[in-house]
Amino acid sequence: MTEPNDKGGIGVVDEGTYTVYCNDPVAMPEEKLAEVYPSNYVRTTKYTVLTFLPLNLFQQFMRFYNLYFLFAAVLTIAIPSASPVSPALTVMPLLVVLAVTMIKDIFEDYLRYRSDEQANNVLCKVSRLGKPMEAIKSKDIMPGDLIEISKGETFPTDIVALASSTEEGLCFIQTAQLDGETNLKRRNALLATTLLTADSEKQLIKVCLWLRSLLLTV
Repeated sequence: MTEPNDKGGIGVVDEGTYTVYCNDPVAMPEEKLAEVYPSNYVRTTKYTVLTFLPLNLFQQFMRFYNLYFLFAAVLTIAIPSASPVSPALTVMPLLVVLAVTMIKDIFEDYLRYRSDEQANNVLCKVSRLGKPMEAIKSKDIMPGDLIEISKGETFPTDIVALASSTEEGLCFIQTAQLDGETNLKRRNALLATTLLTADSEKQLIKVCLWLRSLLLTV
């Protein structure tokens, strides 16, 4: 758990728990946000420019047949008389298989990278630390931000519903991307914040929520 000290800083009280201060610049200064909380950046790619070659080769040689042909090629090169086949004919098929697999993995990882960029650059209406609503990229959302979600939009992060356009604080969501279910699920806003629907009230609200998750964002 984290909570502010006398100087407005954040101190770790209990590992695995966060105190999130919503729209409270005194308890949570903006310069402290990136230091205390993880970012909302989505990354599903398997490789980077530096890790691709060693990691891809390691994964390929985890396959038994690649390892077998590697040992056969080493043995043929080290002891030419041990095999009637020339070393080149032993090494070339292995190199071709490795190269084709690398090209396939590069293409698949590039598609994942493009998908990540699209998800990270979705514009969301966010109010941070009492400021008016503004459009920011989803990767820049931080815990404590107030997010306005309109009908048909995708949630850019894990959120807690504070209010909705209905007086009862009801909202209906679809979780098809998570579990494949297309039916709408009913969710209720927090009782303490259900009536806070005006933008002016959203900018003034200060909510302290105890969250039992390292990545949960309000």
